[in-house]
Amino acid sequence: MVANKYISHDISNKADQEALNYAPINPPQAPHFALWIKEQLADKYGDKMVEQGGLRVYTTLDLDIQDLAQQAIATEVGKLKKQKVGNGAAMSLGRQPERFWQWSVQKIILQQMKTVK
Repeated sequence: MVANKYISHDISNKADQEALNYAPINPPQAPHFALWIKEQLADKYGDKMVEQGGLRVYTTLDLDIQDLAQQAIATEVGKLKKQKVGNGAAMSLGRQPERFWQWSVQKIILQQMKTVK
């Protein structure tokens, strides 16, 4: 900026001495779901509208259930490192008791193991 005469050497030197304070980075919640929604919106409204249109998007995703599913999947996938399973999935058909979720996730992962062998 000094070379292009936008600021003086003094201002540049002062700026060099200031500490940079970055905002904390919060990982996105339900990233796969969020990206899928973004793709759906881009297909319908275009990339420019999605990126710059100031859209507010409301979904039916239940983050409590999402968190339970992610924890269950991470636990089960972690048990399968020797079988080289590195990813898992779950599908929700509605609000179900936690016991059902754990059973469903285990069943899905075991089905994945069968296809990996």
